[in-house]
Amino acid sequence: MSFRSAITRHAPSLQPDYVQRPVGGPDAVFRFSVPVLRVRDVAATVAWYRNHLGFHAETFPERGANEFAILERDGVQLLARRTARPTREAHTGWDLYIWVDGADLRRLEAAMKLTGGIVRPLSALGETIAEIEIRDPDGYVLCIGGPTDANRSSCVLREGDSR
Repeated sequence: MSFRSAITRHAPSLQPDYVQRPVGGPDAVFRFSVPVLRVRDVAATVAWYRNHLGFHAETFPERGANEFAILERDGVQLLARRTARPTREAHTGWDLYIWVDGADLRRLEAAMKLTGGIVRPLSALGETIAEIEIRDPDGYVLCIGGPTDANRSSCVLREGDSR
């Protein structure tokens, strides 16, 4: 049996026994996953994501130093949990990729230039997508990508243009 025909027939022989039994029973449905960022200072992380990316947050506990936060914007959620974690100075790839429709990526780039948080400047990927890589206060690298729009000069980039 070929791989292609096995997939179209949903052949169980392609998976080991431990994969065949779904977690939570056969009717369980995984709905979403939320990344957890390990941070040194929850309040500082919340402030950064609020000020630079417009996230709203609920922090816990209500009194005293925050141990945990749920950050949310437009249906995207991130969790921040206080823990000892060294800042990563070297670029090791993305920790988060966030797709944003209608973003003013040039404005974000200008703000990040002031803080020194740019890992990779705003760059065109073909004619329809632009991305920027930024570093948050705990060293996480975020790639913010979105569609370019010929009607909005703030996101329009020509191939090879990084400004």
